[in-house]
Amino acid sequence: MVDYTARDLLGRSLHFSQRLLESVAANATPGVGVRHKFTGLDVLRGVAALAVLLVHSNRLLDAEWLVPSGWLAVDLFFAMSGFVIAHSYDHKLESLGGMGFFRVRFIRLWPLFMLGVALGALLALILLVRGGQNFGLSDVAVAIFCAALFIPAPMSALSQGALSPLNTPGWSLILEIWINCAFGFLHRRWSERVICAVAGFSALGIILFGVGGGHDIVHYFFRICFSFPLGVLIYRRREQLPRLGVLKPVLLPAVALSFFVEPSLAYQKTFVLLLSPAFLVIGSQCEFDRRVAEYCAMASYCVYAIHAPVLMLVGGFARSLGFSVVGITIFTIGALLVLPPYIDALYDRPMRLWLSQLKIRLPGMLRL
Repeated sequence: MVDYTARDLLGRSLHFSQRLLESVAANATPGVGVRHKFTGLDVLRGVAALAVLLVHSNRLLDAEWLVPSGWLAVDLFFAMSGFVIAHSYDHKLESLGGMGFFRVRFIRLWPLFMLGVALGALLALILLVRGGQNFGLSDVAVAIFCAALFIPAPMSALSQGALSPLNTPGWSLILEIWINCAFGFLHRRWSERVICAVAGFSALGIILFGVGGGHDIVHYFFRICFSFPLGVLIYRRREQLPRLGVLKPVLLPAVALSFFVEPSLAYQKTFVLLLSPAFLVIGSQCEFDRRVAEYCAMASYCVYAIHAPVLMLVGGFARSLGFSVVGITIFTIGALLVLPPYIDALYDRPMRLWLSQLKIRLPGMLRL
């Protein structure tokens, strides 16, 4: 009965998501399309988001063997982002302009990221009320302010070096918005020669210094400055690439298995420099069921943007109330996979529509 209910909820979510996408097409945020040409990449995004969700859940599940390399999915996200951004905006940026492009990307990323930040702030306030913390209310306020502007939080007792302490996966979203700015404002300079130079320099940095861990901004810089430009280059050269779509049957199993490999230093470099670009090329040439692809495209960012603070909140409540942490975590993972269509309908799309209609007056040329 439990399995039937889960399948029924997933089926209803897919149907609801499809109807929602069709019904709001007329009111979609500018620059955010509802049709997905590269369905293989949409499904790949779903698998990558699931890997990140599971790697942040494995300690709560007492299963640290579960996708130990799942955090490398972020580099696959960076590469896919470069590909999709180039596909969507390479021919629009002349008319859209750098500030217009920044506005579109800000509106796309901000609502769900800030929902995760709000949940993280709630957790921080609960910890403050309970006492015994070495950070204060001002640290929380500064972290919220920085997150709202997509800028790294300063070093504090709360951040401890994290770029986004209230929603830790947000470090990648902060870098994403800034490399998007570089793409938008300097688009005319993004020649293939420049892309190869930036990606090559960053690849050398990864080879010499590794992918890194913790909160090392240098490693973050090399990772996004390799994968995002490479994604742009792969899109622009897609017609000259070998036809690898025949590998579709093994694509998703290979991606899933790649996250189960122990993340040694050599494997981290191999994944970022070789496996991630290969998965991108194969995925861009594969077609999957449109409904599944649309669900993955919509749900992947929602899951990524809010899962970390949700897991910390739920895990903390489970421990304090004496509930089974493993059981509650499994339920939470299921909820995070089922609820995105409803979050999309009731929060994300209304917020994006409101932001797209909002006029913010700033001095000089900085105007949204």
